[in-house]
Amino acid sequence: MPFFVGTHGWEQLRQLSTTGWLAITFLGFLCSGLAYIFWYDSLQEADASQVAAFLYLEPLVTVVVAAWLLGEAITLPTLAGGVIILAGVWLVNRPVAAGTRGTWRN
Repeated sequence: MPFFVGTHGWEQLRQLSTTGWLAITFLGFLCSGLAYIFWYDSLQEADASQVAAFLYLEPLVTVVVAAWLLGEAITLPTLAGGVIILAGVWLVNRPVAAGTRGTWRN
């Protein structure tokens, strides 16, 4: 924001095309707005630590969408990273045996 104000970025808003305004609307309302609604709804149903683990899925979704929309290649390291992400989310959210929650095993 300081750079936007410091460089008089608001003067460029008049030059935005319809596509530019649609992109701002999409990012502001759909991506950010709906994301917060889903986030808070999720926090009502699960612990913050479990909900936070799902943030790690974002890069995986980004790779899939980039491959689908932009035709980007999915490489072996990308697949390996995706498997690691999925395993981490599963580890955080897996069911635990009764009486073992919050205890460390040696």
